[in-house]
Amino acid sequence: MGQELYLVGEGELLSFIKKNYGLNNTIYMGDGLYDAEILKNCFYGIAPHNATAEAKRNAAYITRVNSGEGAVLDACLHILKKFFRTEYSEIFKRRYLSR
Repeated sequence: MGQELYLVGEGELLSFIKKNYGLNNTIYMGDGLYDAEILKNCFYGIAPHNATAEAKRNAAYITRVNSGEGAVLDACLHILKKFFRTEYSEIFKRRYLSR
């Protein structure tokens, strides 16, 4: 896909995102203490249902399901609906209404 992968420690993640992407350009999903600050300051923060209280307090959206039980799918569908309404509607129509 042409993207480089970086291994970044949790304590360095906030500065890494700021430097390489900018928080205003980032939709972020996290569940822990180190994630809370990023969730608070990024463009849009998402926490799974079973995240720490700090993460959930700083997230704009909390998934309806726990991590490992479909939280990423819930987050992706939420992002599509919230920020890409037209595209989401087209995907839904093609997938479910064209049978």
